[in-house]
Amino acid sequence: MSNASQRGWGPPRPPGHPDLVTIEAAGIRLRVHRRAALIFTRFIDAMAAKGYPVDQVADDWGHAYRPIRGYTLAEALADPDKMSNHAWGLAVDLNATRNPMAERLITDMPSWMPDLAARYRLRWGGNFQDRKDPMHFEWVGSPLEADVLTDHLTDQGGLHLDADVKARFDRIDDKLNALYNLTAEKAGNVLNKVVASVGASRDAVLGALTALPPPDVDEQAVADRVKELLDTHGVAVDPQSILAALRANPLAPIPDPTA
Repeated sequence: MSNASQRGWGPPRPPGHPDLVTIEAAGIRLRVHRRAALIFTRFIDAMAAKGYPVDQVADDWGHAYRPIRGYTLAEALADPDKMSNHAWGLAVDLNATRNPMAERLITDMPSWMPDLAARYRLRWGGNFQDRKDPMHFEWVGSPLEADVLTDHLTDQGGLHLDADVKARFDRIDDKLNALYNLTAEKAGNVLNKVVASVGASRDAVLGALTALPPPDVDEQAVADRVKELLDTHGVAVDPQSILAALRANPLAPIPDPTA
């Protein structure tokens, strides 16, 4: 299993980082990464609606800048594989006292819980191969996948993954290794030229590149211009790579399109 940095999330987020937001779901408040916020919110609400409430005991957690249990923070900062997904705000622990980490599975969660988590593309700690951690639910996809699911949840108001959305996830999964071959700096240069050439906002062009274009964007024009620029730069990958590269390293400097 790759760590969050390898999946495009950048470095772990320390407390107070602007990427961390507070969600409210099923009567509790948790800090999570903003790009996974709606996913966790809808999952926890759906869990409660199906009959498994989150108890109002202080045993629920989101973001925590810490390593996986068994390692020190210094070890984890030197090796991101040892850092917990909590450190990115990409994991939550629910009803921990009734669902402790142990060598064997100890849980009061219903049999339908793993399937519900999977529908939101969350990995359940009760299925871990070594120590069982049934309190734990984590997002193990890329930022792009989180954005696609969030957009779908926003549009649908619920989770109804039709064939088109499932196919989109499959395409992303198939290309994850190739997506990061384009550097963020080159992606920024190409993207800014696209923005200038089609006369649309940066967000609108990003929307078109994710196949979720705002109504005022000519998606075909964007795709044609991107392909032309990629050919010019000798980049033999599809337009999705621009967006993926930008999000793979969000701290990289992106040139000002007016410069």
